[in-house]
This record gives sequence, structure tokens and C-alpha cells, in this order.
Amino acid sequence: MDKGDIVLVIALVLAVIIPIAGIIGPHLIGNKEVFDLSYNFDKAIVICGEEIIELEIKSWNDYEGEQLQIKTKDGKVYLVSSMNTILIGE
Repeated sequence: MDKGDIVLVIALVLAVIIPIAGIIGPHLIGNKEVFDLSYNFDKAIVICGEEIIELEIKSWNDYEGEQLQIKTKDGKVYLVSSMNTILIGE
């Protein structure tokens, strides 16, 4: 085996181990997720000045920058800053 073959084998092994570690690892060694795949949220808390609004999320979308569009279960649409919003998955 030459150096090129060794590098290829190492790359292939890492390509298999890293995703598996991201899925299984948090359950074995703590609660840190290597890959963040949680995109299902039920509620949002939005802070508007001194007002706090709790929203029941039907769907949401994020845009470049910090903007979030939240569609609520009652049909309203909110465009908010992610810096003033807490998304909660239950």
C-alpha cells in the first residue's frame, strides 16, 4: 500500500465513523449533537419590546440573516428576528 491508498482508507473510515458517532455518540457520552437535525418546533416565544408573545407554530421558515417567518395554527403570519425568538419543541 502506498501513501495514497492509506489516505483513501482513512478518509473512507472517517466518512463512515463520523455520521455514526453523530447519531449514536450523544446517547453514549452526553447530550452534545454533532449534527443538528432538529427542525420540528411546536411553540415560539417572541419578545417585542416589553411584550412577550407565545405562538403555536404550524410551520416556520428561516431566511438569510436572522429573520424567521412563523405561521401559526390560527392562520397568522409573523416575520420576526431570531435574536428575539425562542423556538420550543415538545
